[in-house]
Amino acid sequence: MQMKSLKFTALPMALGIAAALAGCMKDEAKKPDAAATNGGAPAAAGASAKHFRVGFAQANSKDPYRQVQNAALKEAAKTYPDITLDIQDASDNNETQINQVETFLNEKIDLLLISPNEAAPLTPVVGKVFDAKIPVVLMERGINSEKYTAWLGGDNKDIGKQAGEFLIKASGGKGKIVEVMGRAGATPTNDRHQGFTDAIAKSPGLKVVDSYNCNYQREPAQTYMENVLQKHTDFNIIYAHNDEMALGAIKALKAAGKDPSKYIIIGIDGVQEEVVKAIQANEMSATFEYNWLGKEALDAAHKILTGSTVERKISLPTLLVTKENAADYLAHLPK
Repeated sequence: MQMKSLKFTALPMALGIAAALAGCMKDEAKKPDAAATNGGAPAAAGASAKHFRVGFAQANSKDPYRQVQNAALKEAAKTYPDITLDIQDASDNNETQINQVETFLNEKIDLLLISPNEAAPLTPVVGKVFDAKIPVVLMERGINSEKYTAWLGGDNKDIGKQAGEFLIKASGGKGKIVEVMGRAGATPTNDRHQGFTDAIAKSPGLKVVDSYNCNYQREPAQTYMENVLQKHTDFNIIYAHNDEMALGAIKALKAAGKDPSKYIIIGIDGVQEEVVKAIQANEMSATFEYNWLGKEALDAAHKILTGSTVERKISLPTLLVTKENAADYLAHLPK
């Protein structure tokens, strides 16, 4: 009888212990998972349970536009604790960038961001990444295939067109142009040239008298403009495919004793205080903002990684910067 009594007494005790354990487990489930927290704080709204590694193959981090782009990407990455961002700089070298993308592929990154140094040389290796089922997001430069997930950037052909239309108004449809072109083989170079050419074709009084590829860099543009001046080329307009080259051309004009304010000088990018101040000082006529694609690129990458859909082509608007809005634009620039 004693044994029987003990048996029935143990059952409610066991049930009580089980209930207590269940309660503890329920309380434990309410606690935030360690993988979903950031330094003890709740995870950001965009965070997911999985952690992702994103590799960014940058074309050339010495360029001021790309320095702003890198900083914008790093800042945007802070809002996504489930993303680790690895930025590699190709220093304007195709082979270096190809090797960096190969390394990313071997390390099995979750997504590739890339601004291809040139389209043709980078097309095969980007295709390998895409064929390996790794999403590819192109940033402002394209490749010569459809093997990518999404592209983000400004509409370079439209920017070139707007530059041409601005010039028609500023010049009254008459003038001789020196076109300081970007890197040969880069898609923005082709588009900024084509859009501009199409626009000024409407004004027979405008003519390009000289042009050269200066790789989006200040020093080559300065050297080129010195050569143009030494040839005594007759011109009164400079259309530069980016602001760095416009600044190089201005430096050459000053060194030759020429007043930049006597020329119509147009650039593209709009990320440098130096450029806006040159516009305020009448040394440049205008620049066109090219979005630096930090937040937008990381937002698109995170959506892709977490299963959301994004547009395959995300085209961002430009902004014309002239003396009239230069002061306000300065406040808009990233610090």
